[in-house]
Amino acid sequence: MRIGQKLKRQLGFLMSVLCAVSLVACGTKYADAPALLEPVSGTESYREVSVGDVGDLKIAYGSIVPTEHAVFWTTQVSVAEVLVDVGDYVEAGQVVATADLEAAQKAKQDLEEARSLLVQKRELEVQKQQLTIQKLNLKQAGENQLGDSDSAAKTGKEIETEQENANYDELLYKHQLADYDDQIQKQQEIIEDGTLKATASGYVSYVRQFTYGNQVTSSMNVITIADYEDTYIQIQNTTIKDKLLEKYDRYYTIQDGAKISLREYAYTTQERLTAENQQKYPALRMQYEDAQKSAPVGSVIAVYLVRDRVEDVLYVGNDSIYEDDQGSFVYVKNGEQREQRYIETGVSDTVNTEVISGLSEGEKVYYTSEAAWPDAYEEYTVSAPTNYDSMFYTNRYAIADTMRINYTSPYEGTIQEICVSNGDYVQKGDVLLKVRTNEGSAKLAEMRSGIEDMKENRTKAVQAHENTLQSLQQEKQAALTAGQTPLATGTDAQKATDGDAEEQANPNLSSMLDVDIQIENLDFQIQTLDYTYQLKQSEEAYTEASCNNDGTGVMSICAEQEGEVLDFWGDTGGKLELDSDILAIDTPVKEKLALYGGNSKVANGTPVSVQDEESGKTIQGIICGSNGITEGTKEEYYVTTVGDRVYITQSLTDDSRMYYVKLDGNASVEDMTGSQIISYPLISYSDVYTIPADALYTEKANSGKETSGDFYYVWKIVDGNIEKQYVDAAICNSAQDTSKYKKGDVVACIFNGISEGDILAGPVSEEEE
Repeated sequence: MRIGQKLKRQLGFLMSVLCAVSLVACGTKYADAPALLEPVSGTESYREVSVGDVGDLKIAYGSIVPTEHAVFWTTQVSVAEVLVDVGDYVEAGQVVATADLEAAQKAKQDLEEARSLLVQKRELEVQKQQLTIQKLNLKQAGENQLGDSDSAAKTGKEIETEQENANYDELLYKHQLADYDDQIQKQQEIIEDGTLKATASGYVSYVRQFTYGNQVTSSMNVITIADYEDTYIQIQNTTIKDKLLEKYDRYYTIQDGAKISLREYAYTTQERLTAENQQKYPALRMQYEDAQKSAPVGSVIAVYLVRDRVEDVLYVGNDSIYEDDQGSFVYVKNGEQREQRYIETGVSDTVNTEVISGLSEGEKVYYTSEAAWPDAYEEYTVSAPTNYDSMFYTNRYAIADTMRINYTSPYEGTIQEICVSNGDYVQKGDVLLKVRTNEGSAKLAEMRSGIEDMKENRTKAVQAHENTLQSLQQEKQAALTAGQTPLATGTDAQKATDGDAEEQANPNLSSMLDVDIQIENLDFQIQTLDYTYQLKQSEEAYTEASCNNDGTGVMSICAEQEGEVLDFWGDTGGKLELDSDILAIDTPVKEKLALYGGNSKVANGTPVSVQDEESGKTIQGIICGSNGITEGTKEEYYVTTVGDRVYITQSLTDDSRMYYVKLDGNASVEDMTGSQIISYPLISYSDVYTIPADALYTEKANSGKETSGDFYYVWKIVDGNIEKQYVDAAICNSAQDTSKYKKGDVVACIFNGISEGDILAGPVSEEEE
């Protein structure tokens, strides 16, 4: 350990320099030292002119992940059964789930009836639009005949508007018709096949857990498949919305000391437009330009993003450069003095500037810093770059051998009879409990009353239609009476008042009223179609509501799958709220080791170690999937193009997030008999320098600089002198833990700015203090 010895030597050297700055040597001009900014604690020294890269640089972090293929139905489906589980290997084309065919038949029938209604109504509405334009043409012709050009022009505008509306309605109708045809075709495909097939070969990484109902839509994954033979780089905490890569010219990572070029793994234009339209942005992806290059699945690489950057050039620190009317200059060490020298500069970044001419590599230039030299340090030699894992240790895990299905009450009322107990094993269709609810008999009565009201309103509508026709006939008869203006009836016919009694009636009035009568009949036919359709829907709903209803208000709630009854604490006579939890059923699934995820994102392929606390025996495995994310989470979108349509889906769960582990070889969760310590890397860097965190220092960015972030630097020892060297770095815990296990040291990972063999002013070990 050296405490203060070098510091004394450097301070002595510095004092001699300060004493000499006002001297003038023969033939050479020496300038006074520049004025400093009165730092609280400052240093001034010399630093070598170096060769390296200068320019705008950002370091992002990318996880090496397997390509995941989303498998989903492209329309709403009731799922009958999912045939695979997380960790299973599937072949492309293999059946992974089946649909409820009865539900698909019913869905198709409903769609066909709705489509038929649309077509029938459209035919009548087209006739109505044509008659409306015909009536306006008659009106305009009459106004021209009367010489009323202003009214005729106004009516002409109405005709144009009506024609535009007709064109729009036709486009809307075609869109609606195409949508119905598409949905009907998809339901027909489900009926004919009834299966969902794997779209790729690989390992199942997610399975939809139907904890509440069995419905899925085109935005929900049923399963996902991870292809570990096809990997890419997923940039952490970044989506395509951020447009990160657009800000930079080139991208690379460093492996085995060499720069390896990267490129964006781009989504198609249609996929990007769809994401923008739906405001659902998938993760930013990258890949190696050279397809032969790769990194282990589950590892994290540093991704260097550069702009206006030059490589292998001379550079000096910005804290060494000064300016006057003649240009930029530095102070170069010349013996015991410093020489003012003008230089030609090139590209700059936040800490360094390229030197085009005026300096040579190895020359020492003066710089100042507000940071104080360490007053005690140990020399630390930088080792070769290596891979680094920031490990996470925990004893919190679960053996997932069932899938819990939660049941909520579809009624409000009181429990009349309990048919099962906790621990009972039930089959699909078994009655779980019976609920007495006013909604039993009351619901049916309400639905019957609604149907009766519908019929009564229909009778009134028929009578209103007949009255309207009679009034129009009377108006028409009045219009045919020589020179008489018809009585006001609320139609578009001419109306006479005391103030305009002398106004002439439109000569085409009787023909216009003929058109009104035809329009009224068309409106009545449209109303009849709507009434017939709505009555049928209501009567079918009444029949369905009667299914588990004995008519006295007692409703039966039945099991929808086999399994063990859990979490039921209700009593006979107890109150139930609508949608309140009543019990759960654990249905059997294949055993899996499950880790609690919390807010962390762990990539598929991440290596996992399972160590028995007592024996020390270790089982290896990998993260092979998860149970998904909660609905509404704005992340982890899957983008899939099927034909000419783009689907954006998510893997959803109704529970807290958990990650599943696939154990290596013949290892099984049955081997985990005692208490286990689970460990896996939260961060896994490739080709980084690691140094003690105490050897890394932080400098707040000046307000005048482009970035508001902090800068990292180290104290580098060169020829016995301490020099400040900026670096790109990240602070990592070598072992993070939520339990009591293996609290680790804090380590600094350095990506850029130091090299193997560099000597740093490191922290003093506790023993030597």
